[in-house]
Amino acid sequence: MPKDSRMAFMELKTLECLDRMVITGTSQSFGYDKAMKSYCYSNRLDENFLADWARPITDRIREWAEGAACLSGEDMVDCNKYKGRKDDLVKKIIKLNAIEYGKPILVFKSMENCFSFYRSQSAKNAKLKGSPFRLRSSKCLHFYIYFTDEVLGLICLRIQSYAPFAIQYIMNGHHILEKLMLHKGLVFSKEDNCFTYIKDQEKANGLSHSITGPFIVDRLNVISKETIPLTDIMPLWYRFTVRQIEFSTDVYTPKTEDGIRKTQDTILQLCFQQPDDFITYLTDSKRPPKKPEFSYRNTHLGICAKFHSGTTSIKVYHKRDEVLRIETSCYNLRKLRVKRTMKSKSGELKVAMAPMTRSLTDIGLFIEFSRNANNRMRERLAIMWSRSYSHSKLQSISQRTKNQKVNSSGINVFDPRDSSILEAVGSPQFDLSGFKRSDLLKATNLTPGQGTYALRRLKAHKLIKKINGTNHYFPTKTGRSACITVKTLQNLVAVPIMAD
Repeated sequence: MPKDSRMAFMELKTLECLDRMVITGTSQSFGYDKAMKSYCYSNRLDENFLADWARPITDRIREWAEGAACLSGEDMVDCNKYKGRKDDLVKKIIKLNAIEYGKPILVFKSMENCFSFYRSQSAKNAKLKGSPFRLRSSKCLHFYIYFTDEVLGLICLRIQSYAPFAIQYIMNGHHILEKLMLHKGLVFSKEDNCFTYIKDQEKANGLSHSITGPFIVDRLNVISKETIPLTDIMPLWYRFTVRQIEFSTDVYTPKTEDGIRKTQDTILQLCFQQPDDFITYLTDSKRPPKKPEFSYRNTHLGICAKFHSGTTSIKVYHKRDEVLRIETSCYNLRKLRVKRTMKSKSGELKVAMAPMTRSLTDIGLFIEFSRNANNRMRERLAIMWSRSYSHSKLQSISQRTKNQKVNSSGINVFDPRDSSILEAVGSPQFDLSGFKRSDLLKATNLTPGQGTYALRRLKAHKLIKKINGTNHYFPTKTGRSACITVKTLQNLVAVPIMAD
């Protein structure tokens, strides 16, 4: 491979964009326990007969969903009988028919678990099972309505048919970017939610950065009030929060046989990394993640490698033959800590590490957080992309050094101690600040004397280099190649053969 293959990977064109987003709308009038109690008192509703109050609203929502199905020209689909993916069925209809903005494409109904108020019919039941003003887990009929918006693209609206009548919008940032690019007249080609070609990549990234929380919530308020027939019942309308959000970085690799093979090999190398190391891309170093895990699945294009801990994950996979996607996902923004501006009780503003909120205004903070995580993963992939497994390099590090004041023994990649040293040196958690001898001792359980000798051997074989004026070391290109060679030889060659 050429010497500048790592830099060539970093110079490949990229597109950063929000991906899948799930936005939840909660009624401010009666979406909470205390809000419902206050709503009943102010409207003189009997707390023991909430079902009687909610039944006409449920009927109104059902009639509205049936009317949407009639407008779409398709029969309403029962999800409890249909076992396929809703999105796949909608895409088939879009390919066959011309779609109008705002017109329903397809309507689904599904009986699902949710939080709703207790259907109390008497004071006796209320005493036995508690106040009807408390949200409980139960089953309720939900309607899914798919339609296309002129600003947000393809959207799925999910609405609950019983109090508190919560709603949910499912959308994709790539569909929003497509509408913005069409409005600006940019030339591009798109398959599903992936742009396979963009003539002006810089302008496309600029438009992607304009997709913010206020931009989304303003449009959702307009769509909701024009679509959902509940404006006369909810004077305070809905409060929108983030339920799930993803941010992706698409790397456009060479569309050649060699480029596709190198991309697949790069993702394969991720499968032999420690999940503890890559989860550090998503968490604060002072707050170690809980139970980091790695999982993978096979797709029609290759392997999808995923590192996840709790509600946060980062994954790498082939989106198309020429597109490598790095994606950071989060199901609960309150679990992420970032630097943000906070206001104290005295009114003083200060910048400190604090959790995000589920408000759409914090989408900008999540984008910045995810961009840093994706860039760190991209740098690690660039190193793997530029791996060179030549026999001459492997032989040179396995033999005793020559032309040195003090000769050092070779590195045995099958020796447990040497392999553990190389794995520690190549750990992603040292990508930013490097590692010290104490870090090496902690990772390998060596004594201080053994750690000093290990550093001397690594420097003699030119596997690491020291930063002037510090005690920090970084692996060289040859050192990083040796680190991945250890895992490749052990996991791809030695272990399968010995297993046979």
